[in-house]
Amino acid sequence: MSQPAVLVISCDKYADMWNPFFQLFWKRWPDCPYPVFLGTNYKTFEFNGVTSIPVGEDRTWAQNLHLMLDVIDSPRIIMFLEDFLMTRDVNTDAIRNMVKVAEQYDLGCLRLHPLPPPTRQLREFPGIGVIQRGDDWRVSTQTAIWDVKLLRSLAWPGLTAWEFETIGSLVSDTMQHTFWSVYEPVIDYRNGVVLGQWVPEGLEVCREAGVEVDLSSRASVSHAELLAQSPQSPWSLSQFLGAILPNSMRRTIIRWLRLSRREFYLGQMLKEAGLQRPDSLK
Repeated sequence: MSQPAVLVISCDKYADMWNPFFQLFWKRWPDCPYPVFLGTNYKTFEFNGVTSIPVGEDRTWAQNLHLMLDVIDSPRIIMFLEDFLMTRDVNTDAIRNMVKVAEQYDLGCLRLHPLPPPTRQLREFPGIGVIQRGDDWRVSTQTAIWDVKLLRSLAWPGLTAWEFETIGSLVSDTMQHTFWSVYEPVIDYRNGVVLGQWVPEGLEVCREAGVEVDLSSRASVSHAELLAQSPQSPWSLSQFLGAILPNSMRRTIIRWLRLSRREFYLGQMLKEAGLQRPDSLK
């Protein structure tokens, strides 16, 4: 069985997050059996057990990711973002089992942190379910075991992390790859930063673990301040249906709409992002 690599996707403007992230990573997962890589621009992070991958000037999120993957000689990666601050100890045997399942069933993606969770249970695998075509956030930056070839094909040049999730979810519906997810976190964490600022949950995780945070490099924000800064948008169809229908019925309707109108939605998203579909996928 081939071994995956751990890739923490980052850039130099988030360098102040690297020390908190890796202090918590090794505290919660001291026996991680896989090589660990950190994607940066120019900086090298000196930390035991971590190999930096400097990709040079900051391009788009997806282009940086491709350059990081060029360096990693593994068919699968376990993907993290640099502000995923671990909150519980990791069971290495459980991770090994997830890797085995991903390889045995040739999964495109096996999500290890269920945000959102799967929508169809697998009888043969208690605790694991299917992320179906048309599901919300079928493609996500949450920690997961990824098939590198699939990850590359979804990370179109020019995409931001947000567009990778939204556009990538629609594109994944056209592919034959299988997406599964756990129902309970195998790797548990909290987002430390939102809109470039420390959020209370992230600071609390670090405080409880005795990890120092450099607040001179990055401001902190309260929930009220964060809400005021967030762009206000009208309710989406998904939110409207969620307010008047049971979740299972809402998911079924939204899934049908996305699958039946996928090309329209995809075209609109690409137009708004100023992007074109790669020739290989036309």
